[in-house]
Parts: sequence; structure tokens; C-alpha cells
Amino acid sequence: GSSGAYTSIQAALDAAVSGDTILVAPGLYAETIDFLGKDVALLADAGGGPATHVIDPQAGPGVETGPVVPLTGGVGPGAILEGFTITGGLGGSPASASLNGTGGLCVDGSPTIRDCHIVSNQGGSGAAPWLTEPGHGGVGGLSVSGGSPVIEACEFRDNVGGNAGTPPLNPSGCAVGEYAGGAGGAHSGNATITDCVFSGNRGGAGYKAIVSSPGPFWPGSCETVQADHGPGALRVNGGTIDGCVLSDNIGGSGTGPIRAPGGILAGSLT
Repeated sequence: GSSGAYTSIQAALDAAVSGDTILVAPGLYAETIDFLGKDVALLADAGGGPATHVIDPQAGPGVETGPVVPLTGGVGPGAILEGFTITGGLGGSPASASLNGTGGLCVDGSPTIRDCHIVSNQGGSGAAPWLTEPGHGGVGGLSVSGGSPVIEACEFRDNVGGNAGTPPLNPSGCAVGEYAGGAGGAHSGNATITDCVFSGNRGGAGYKAIVSSPGPFWPGSCETVQADHGPGALRVNGGTIDGCVLSDNIGGSGTGPIRAPGGILAGSLT
């Protein structure tokens, strides 16, 4: 692809082709960035790593919503993100309408994310306007919807999952529905996550209500029952989690740090 200096990371990604390597100078980059489906290596240059290479879209004059870094479009193992702090992400609402509800990074492909700090990102709310279908809360740090990404030696800190939406009242006056709260740290998909640290993340509150004991002449009673609250650190529904350390992660409504309906928890996960 093209060589030379660019005024933004996104300008360099726009000019790149698969197989290119982009070296990024230390600095604060007030932008969101999109790999545009390209297998490009985006690397922090000149030492310092995440401490000196920060991507924060809220550092600019406006407020941007959506993930700071979407790694989508089926990117492959040649897509690499290494040595950055990803912060300031504000997921859109209603969060489950698309990957736009994730705060930090959303992945649909098989990139490698290495030595990055995913810090202080907020998943979108599942709330929606009246008569519009609400949804699940968005993930704060990183969500994986497809592919088999590799996440190595990263730190997930102080990310917050979005709360689930509440549906409109039905004719009997009950807001019937079931929506999950967003994970604070990461929703793993089929990722391999190794040697990462999860600390201080908070999951979003889930929502579930049912109509119980309806009869032929009465509508039944509306009950709010145990909801799928977002875990503080990890929702593991596939892949492998190995050698990671967890501390001070709290799920929605005070629940736990991990929810693992699938996947493999291995090694020294603590």
C-alpha cells in the first residue's frame, strides 16, 4: 500500500491494503478507527505501548457513540492491534440493534489483539423509544460476535456493561420480556483469551418479567423474576479463557464476575 505520514490513524487505514503494517507514533488520538475488513497490522511504535498510545474518541470536540475499534468484515489473523489504550467508547442504544452497542472493541473475524488496555468504556443501554423493541445491554470492553480472535496480554479495567431494556406494557399492564445485561469486561464468543487481567469492571442489570397464573376470566399477575444480569468480567459462551486474573469485578445487581454457559475456563483463571 501507500507509504508516508498521515494525520490520523484512520487516514492510514484508509490508504492501507491487506498485508501492510502501520506504525503509530506516541500520542492521544481523538477518533474511532475501523480496519475496513483489511488484514493490516496496526502497531504502537517507539516504545511506551498503551501508556503512550491512546485512542479516545471523546478527547475531541464532540461526543461519538459506537465502538472505538470495530474489527469486523471477516478480518483474518493478519489483522493485528498491538500496544494501545482503547478508552472513551460509548455504545449506542438500543444496544442489541447491532454491534454499535459495544463500547470498546467489537469483533467479527479472527484478528489478534495483543498488549492493549481496554479501559473505561461504556456499553449502550438496551432501552428503546416507546413501541420500539428494546434489547440486551451492550458490552463495555470487548464483544465477539463471529470468527476466532486471539486476545493476548491485555488489560480490561473499569468498563461498564449496559443495562437491559424494558419492553412496553402489554394490554394487561405487564412489561413482558427477557433481556440480558451487558458484560462489563468481555463477551468472549469463540475467542482465545490468554494472560489477561480483568479488574474493576461492572456488568449491566438484566430484565425479565412474566405473566403467571392467567385464567379464563383474569389476566394473571405480573412477576419480575430472576434476570440474566451482565457479569462483571466475562460472559463465556465459547472459546478458551486461560491464565487470566480477575479482581473486583461485579455483575449487574450485585451478581458475579463470570457467566459461563459455554466455552473452556482453563489454567490459572482466578
